[in-house]
Amino acid sequence: DTPTPTSTPSSDTVRVLPNHTHYVDGEGALHIVGEVENGTDDPVYRVGLTVQLLSSDGDVVDTGHGVAPLQHLAAGERTCFHISVQDPADWSSYAFDPPSYSTGAPPPALSVVSDTGTYVPVTGWYLLGGEVRNDHGARVKGVTAVGTLYNDCGDPVGCQGAYVLSIGLD
Repeated sequence: DTPTPTSTPSSDTVRVLPNHTHYVDGEGALHIVGEVENGTDDPVYRVGLTVQLLSSDGDVVDTGHGVAPLQHLAAGERTCFHISVQDPADWSSYAFDPPSYSTGAPPPALSVVSDTGTYVPVTGWYLLGGEVRNDHGARVKGVTAVGTLYNDCGDPVGCQGAYVLSIGLD
């Protein structure tokens, strides 16, 4: 029996998009991967996510939490998320709470100017790389690049963030 995912309703807020997926890995962890979108007219910062795992009776059997790895989202922008919890045996669906977030200054103007991706069959990993350009006009520190992997249907199946290998971008 395949669990039925649900999404947060569409409105002028930060919302979980309905293209999320889930899988259980070999260690018994349930992974839920998806995307959030800033549907507001303002930039938002530090989007937090909570997912409730529900039994067939609708009872909460576990809760998972996560933070979108892209810290700043401009109006209309989206980013991925990845939440993992130990796979409870008695869940049948999951539902997201409305995302939490803060409003703040616009994110710095950064552009991905090149990106690459390579699948490594021996390890089963995808290696992502690229370059980020600072279009902000001032030095930016603590830059995080975020990569999203999609399946053939366009649904996210992987999400990872990593700091850019630089103390700051001029």
